Amino acid sequence: AIAKSEAGGVIHVSAMLVGQRLQLDIRDSGPGMSTGQWVEGRGIGLSNTLDRLDVMYAGDFVFEATSVEPHGLNVRIDIPINPSLSHDQVAKVA
Repeated sequence: AIAKSEAGGVIHVSAMLVGQRLQLDIRDSGPGMSTGQWVEGRGIGLSNTLDRLDVMYAGDFVFEATSVEPHGLNVRIDIPINPSLSHDQVAKVA
């Protein structure tokens, strides 16, 4: 929803290794979403992201979205580190 804001917004991205997993946190300063909006209002970008994660990691991923007070959204993606995945395999999915 930052894209719809005339004032713009801020997006913060961080990454951390936790054991053999990569944890990504993406936070924005937009209006956030209630639980009902999350279920009913997933846009094409979020749907595509979930589909790609499922294809690449066969369900072995975590995707959590939570509203941040007073406004904003935090998304956490947790995926396994797979050093055997070649660049060509990643390019086919992307």
